[in-house]
Amino acid sequence: MSINVNPKDWFDTRMISYTPKHFSKINLHDTPISSVLPWITENLTGRYSFVTEVNGSANRVSVTHIGFEDPKDATMFSLFFKN
Repeated sequence: MSINVNPKDWFDTRMISYTPKHFSKINLHDTPISSVLPWITENLTGRYSFVTEVNGSANRVSVTHIGFEDPKDATMFSLFFKN
C-alpha cells in the first residue's frame, strides 16, 4: 500500500497568510472558513490563502476571500464546494 503525501502539506507551505496578485480570488460571502478548510484539504492540491479585507468606505464592510494559486483549483472550488 502506498501513501501519497502532498509536499506542500508536509512542509506546511500550502496555506499562506496573504494573497499574491497572481492568485485567483473568490469571495466567501457568508461561508465560515471552518467549513471550507476540510473540503480544500481533501479535494485540492495547490496553495491557497484566506484573507479578510475591510473596504475604505464609510460603512466599513469586511469581505473574506479565498485565493488559489492554480486557476484549476479555483474552478473546482467554484463548481463543487457546497456549504
